[in-house]
Formats: sequence, C-alpha cells, structure tokens
Amino acid sequence: MNFMKSSIEKKSNIISNINRGDVFYIVGICGSLIAQLAVALKQLGFVVSGSDQGFYPPASDQLKRNNINVNIGYKSGNIPKGAKYILIGTAIGKNNPEYIDAINNFKDKSKIYYGFAGVLEDFFLRTNNIVVAGEYAKSTISSFIAYMLDKLGVNPTYAIGGMPIDLNSGVNFTDSKWGVFEGDEYVESKLDSNVRSKFFSYHPTVLLLTSANYDHIDIFKTEEEYVSNYLDLIFSMDKEAELKKTTYKVFLNMEGENIQKIYNGVKHLKNIDITRIYLSDILEFGSSFDDYTVFYIRGSEFKTKLIGKHNIRNLSLGIELLHNVLEGISYEKLNENDNILKFSGMKRRLEIIRNDKFILIDDFGHSPVKAYSSIQAVKDKYNGKKIIAVFEPHSYSFRITGDISFPEGFFNGLDEAIIAPVYHTSESDGITSKIAKKLNARYFNDNISLFEFFKNYDLTDSVVLLLSSGNIGGLRDYLMNI
Repeated sequence: MNFMKSSIEKKSNIISNINRGDVFYIVGICGSLIAQLAVALKQLGFVVSGSDQGFYPPASDQLKRNNINVNIGYKSGNIPKGAKYILIGTAIGKNNPEYIDAINNFKDKSKIYYGFAGVLEDFFLRTNNIVVAGEYAKSTISSFIAYMLDKLGVNPTYAIGGMPIDLNSGVNFTDSKWGVFEGDEYVESKLDSNVRSKFFSYHPTVLLLTSANYDHIDIFKTEEEYVSNYLDLIFSMDKEAELKKTTYKVFLNMEGENIQKIYNGVKHLKNIDITRIYLSDILEFGSSFDDYTVFYIRGSEFKTKLIGKHNIRNLSLGIELLHNVLEGISYEKLNENDNILKFSGMKRRLEIIRNDKFILIDDFGHSPVKAYSSIQAVKDKYNGKKIIAVFEPHSYSFRITGDISFPEGFFNGLDEAIIAPVYHTSESDGITSKIAKKLNARYFNDNISLFEFFKNYDLTDSVVLLLSSGNIGGLRDYLMNI
C-alpha cells in the first residue's frame, strides 16, 4: 500500500497470540503511563498485577477502579508463580529484589520486558502506525492526531506519554488498523543489554519529525550521535518498507533544529516518501479572542483554544499529516463540528489549574526550548497582567552541569523570573545560582525558601507559570491551596 493517499481502514483482527487469563506482572506499576498500560492490558484479557514503592493518585485511582492488585513495596516473592510476562519499569534498578527474582527465576527471558515500548511492540502495533518524534511537541501532536482520528470514526489504538484531556486514557487498544504512538527518543531501559530508543519499537509506517535539538547527553554523547539516531529510525523504515514492497511516509518540519541535516541524509531512500513542511510558507496567524485564536493553513480558517503560537504550529503539523495521509480528508472535513476548536490538548501542557484570585498554569516545560515557547505564549495571552514564572531545571543535563544554552531573552518581559532548586543533585546550590546568574533571575537554594517567597507575595490578579517535568517540591499543590 502506498501511504501517499491511503484509505481509512478501520478494522483489524485482534492479536491472536493473547490467551485470556495469562498473568502479566509489572514491577513499578504506578508510573503515569505504566498504570494506563496496565489497564489496557487488562482490557486485552490479561490478569494484571504489580508492585511499586508508592501508591498515589492519579495512578492509584486508575488501578483501583480497574481492580488491579498492587503490592506496596518491592519484595522477593511478590511475582506470582504463574506469571507469563513481566514488565520491569524504567525506574527500577539492578538491586531491586523483584528484578533479581525475575532474572534468576523466570524461565522465559524473552517474556521479560524492560520498559513499556517492548510491550507496545508485541501487543499494540497495528497495520498503520503513525509515530510522532522529535525533541518537542510529541505528546501534543500525537494526542491531537489520535483525537482527530477518533472524531473521524477510525477509533485508533494509541499510546501517549501523558494524559490527553479529551481522551479517556493515554493508552488505548482497539481493533482499528490505525495506531498513534508518541515516539520518545530516550532509551527503553539501561537494564536491557539491547539499549535503543523507544521509537524503534513502534515500527512507524508514517513518521512526523518535529525537531532534533540536541538532548539527553547521558545517552547521546555528541550532537552528531543524537541526530544519527533519527537517521537510523528512517533507515529502519526504509528497510521494512522494502521488505513489504511498499512505501512509508515521513513528514519533516523543516524549520526544526537539525531537520535539514536529516533530510539530506535520507532524501535518497527509495521506499520513503518525504513531505517537507515549511510552516512559514503555509501558516498565517489570525486574531486572538478570550476563548480561541484563529489561524489559517493555505487560506483555510481554523480555530483553537490552545494557548500560544507554538501550539498553533504543533496543530498545523498534525493537520498537514492527516490531510496528506488519509484519502478524502480535506481541511473542511477536519474542521467539521468544530473538532479542532474543541481539542483541549494535554494535561500539564499550559494547563490552567486555577483561575480565581490569580491564574495558575502548570506546564511540562523543563527544557529551555519548551519553557521559552510556553513563556512567550503566556506573555501573548495575558499581556498587561503581572506574570511570575518558576523554572525548575529537571533534566539530566542540568543536574550534571547546569551548562545549557538558553534562547536569547529567555525571561524578558516577566515581572518575576525564578529558578527553583535543581532537582535531585547534591550540587543544587551551585548549579541553581549559576543558571540564575546566566538568566538574571531570582533563585532559591531550597523549597522552604521558595514557598516562603510565595507566602509573602501578593498574587492578586497575577499569572503564575510553573515550568517543570516534576512538581517543584510540591509548589503546585501549595499554590492551589493558598
């Protein structure tokens, strides 16, 4: 099948190698995505149980609702004797007693999974797999594509590394021939000898690549190595397409970092149909109103309630993919019933979680590029209001060196710019002050001092933007209740 214009095929046979009642045990079951995967596995017919060190909402609520048993704490002997499959969560270390039990006592090592990507590869992949990869916007775009396919009646399988607001879960298995997967470039697990990025497990037939801005220096020692990893993904697609005597589809956001370099490396491939997207040529920003913003793609009008030009760019990439991949799907069809306007995005992606005395916005912007886009979006949306941004350096790169480049004018135009203590490092004091000095920002060496600052600060009619992949020591909950 040529994916240049493939029809919407809605049905596929449910995977035949699943025996209802097979026991699937998960070590580290309470992670956000893993808990959702556990529910999906139960819906497939597995008997699912697991363990974790802590048992907290929202994962605990999800597992309880679905009657999935969880052992609190990791102990030798927890793994059921009749378990057929074991999933070792990515946060599990080699000294974990249940990991040791699995390695020493589980006979079929091929049924031990190190992280969720291998489980998706064996049980969730469909005939047509759309994968969204790149340094940023993976969650938003993949959730948008899954949401739109659902509105188009396709009812896709999907797995997204977060919680889509408009979908029931971040993981869903259906009998559709279409699947949508967030293609994370980080490795599956350091415990597995076969270390590779998660996105290789999803075998994309359609790939959207947003950017290749150098990240994850603990895995990719050089920028060249990081970029080459994306090239290898597309090379693997070419080989699979050749074996199946078909053509796979790659969409490249040509204005993303290092994408031109990637295009130069794959443009010769015979089994890959490449669409280069230049958003500056096709996208026009329109007027903004209290509840939505207007934008145009090749003259066709769209509306979104998402905040920020970067989110409009994200939606535009998803719209272009859907318009080009699915037969008969015009811009007008995508716009039916205000479906794009109704799309709410992802939790923790510029999510407004309080709007009374002051506005509190929670965002996953833990890297400079992501945080900068979110700051610009909030400044545009709330022009004239007092804006306070709190940035928690949360990536490995920050925790090790603090020596990361920031976009020029990173904190410009804010009333208060704050660097929270660097997450999980004994060098927090020095790194926090180093970053704050670079950005001309206020900083705190501990969370107690940070909380005290907000306790004494008049937040009336202001906007507080939290930028972190963590919880800034509980600051989110504290500000929800003051």
